[in-house]
Formats: sequence, C-alpha cells, structure tokens
Amino acid sequence: MFILGLVVYVLGGIGLYYFTGHLTAAGEVMDATYAWIYLDAGVRISTYQFTCFGWSTACHACWMALFSPKGVVWVGSMRFSNVVYLFFRMLGYLFFCLFILAIVGVGVAKRPFSDFHQFFSILVPCLLLGGWVWSARDFLIAVSGLRKMSVR
Repeated sequence: MFILGLVVYVLGGIGLYYFTGHLTAAGEVMDATYAWIYLDAGVRISTYQFTCFGWSTACHACWMALFSPKGVVWVGSMRFSNVVYLFFRMLGYLFFCLFILAIVGVGVAKRPFSDFHQFFSILVPCLLLGGWVWSARDFLIAVSGLRKMSVR
C-alpha cells in the first residue's frame, strides 16, 4: 500500500507540473514572503514550491484520513494546556517545514537544471515536508476532545 501511495504522489506531482503556469500569483506571494528572510529563489521556483508543498500536504492528509489509528485513547485526558502545546507544536512544524523548503528552493535555483528537473527536485523533499499535517491532526483531535469534555 505504501508503494502505491508513493506512485500516486509522484505521478500526481508530475501531472501538476503542467498546471504550475496557472499558479504564478501564488509563487509571487511565496517569493515575497521568502524575500523577508533573504531566501527568495525566484517566482518560478516559488511556484514549484507552492505546488509541491500543497500537493504533499494534500497527500499526507488523504493518507492520514485513510490509514491513521484512532486518537480516542489519549483524548480523554486532555487539558487546555495540552491543546495550546499541540497548537504551537503544529505551528512550529509548519514554519520549520516552510523554512527547509525555502533552503531547498535556493539550492535548486542555483543549479543549471531544466524546469522539470527543478520541479522534481522540489517534489521529492516535499514528500517529507508535508508531514506537518500529522501534527495538525493531533491538534484537531485534541480540540474536538476538549470540546466534548466541556459539553459534558
């Protein structure tokens, strides 16, 4: 099943390569954001980063929805401080993943690769960077568990 997931990820990512021309506005916003921390790699690379990170996040979310274990075991002992911790952990993972993505983009932009090779060089590390969604899952489960406990 894992191999099938990888094949869907790679083939879907390759299919998205042909739609990156329509996402230039998102690439401009991402490039401007990375320019604040001096890691801008150009609009084309930022468009690839946006597309690949979004695809990776969507794939991790689908995988999580289909194959993750239930979170009912630990939800009963939730406190508000745990929910706050999970929120900041989720934000930390998200920002850390975006920072790594910026560093990857700067490295890819300096190489004399073809456009498709640059896209694929960003698609591969994004497979791991989409893992921040698992932390978002924990946070959302904790919030829903805390709401259920406050209703009782």
